[in-house]
Amino acid sequence: MTAAGKLVSKALTYTSFWNLGLSTVAVPVDILPEEILVKVKAVSINPIDVLLQRLSLFFVGSYRKVYGGDYAGVVVKAGKSTGYQTGDAVYGYRLAPFSSEGTFSQYIVINPKKVILCDKIPEGMLFEQAASLACTAATGYGVLKMGVTQAGKVKTPDLADALEGKNVLVIGAGTSVGSYAVEFAKKYMRAANVVATCSSRSLAKIENLGADVTIDYTQGNYANINQTLEFVKAKGKFDVVVDCVRNEIFLDYLDVILKDSTSDDGGSSGSYCQVYGSKSMNLCSCSIFSIILPSYRSLKYSLLYSLGLLKHRLYCYKLGYDATFAPVVHSMWKAHLLDTPIDSVHRGWSNYAEAIHRVGTSKASGKVVCIL
Repeated sequence: MTAAGKLVSKALTYTSFWNLGLSTVAVPVDILPEEILVKVKAVSINPIDVLLQRLSLFFVGSYRKVYGGDYAGVVVKAGKSTGYQTGDAVYGYRLAPFSSEGTFSQYIVINPKKVILCDKIPEGMLFEQAASLACTAATGYGVLKMGVTQAGKVKTPDLADALEGKNVLVIGAGTSVGSYAVEFAKKYMRAANVVATCSSRSLAKIENLGADVTIDYTQGNYANINQTLEFVKAKGKFDVVVDCVRNEIFLDYLDVILKDSTSDDGGSSGSYCQVYGSKSMNLCSCSIFSIILPSYRSLKYSLLYSLGLLKHRLYCYKLGYDATFAPVVHSMWKAHLLDTPIDSVHRGWSNYAEAIHRVGTSKASGKVVCIL
């Protein structure tokens, strides 16, 4: 349905924290040459979506904000300079906080060059699989890439086999980001050993994704540390540690579990990389500031490192555009090396509350997807 050059699109919107619901928004039909008009087939819910709605408590304004960032759909109109055509299946991620440019909408307009990700869906991939990929898979890949490059393991943009013969620890592998980090580390970068911490319910899934050793974090922090130290004693220190849930007890043991510049590895040092804002907790009720602000332990660690009292720097990864990510997805999918861990699929517009609650309460083990 159109009105005055606009497409009337059903969307999940909110004006404040208290009034999330379905309504309609106007989407322009006359797009620019560098834009595409997409009919959305599926979206997935990310923790950042829940947090942004909660943060709207602090932003006064009655304008309508559209929920979501991940999307997968079909191009219904393509600008002549985009390289896309009508009928192309696309997926991607757009972070547009507190705006009308969220992706939980029947139709969206995308400028492929101004979003974190927009790419054609690999042949044979379902819309719900593609919608589950963008934010979390790109983050899992990006934080590993940071770890590899900061540790001096690779000098080129091509990360294929970059971790061959190396050890990787993924803390919080049961999260969507952690699951993809395990996959990329083992199946694409070819790490010799991937050690993953996760809950008991996720152990089998993470092993199937490629983890060589799994540690049940529900046993407690010190049991986790002891099992990690046992691995180090048997197989050697880690080249890269990726923390997806800010389990910062490991910060106290980095000198013991991470390689340093004096190790027998060409003089390269191990790296510890944390996903910005990550923390496994009930996002619907926890303190917002405990998630978005650095912890006391990480601040103390960074200060001690800056004073030269510690060997390893704490790196923090924030998702951004990376031209190398989409080709990796295509190559792994074509080679049947990429799994898309999905927790649940919610069909129809009326089930959004259940989907958001599952993500917000940290009950999901994989991505939560809504089919529109």
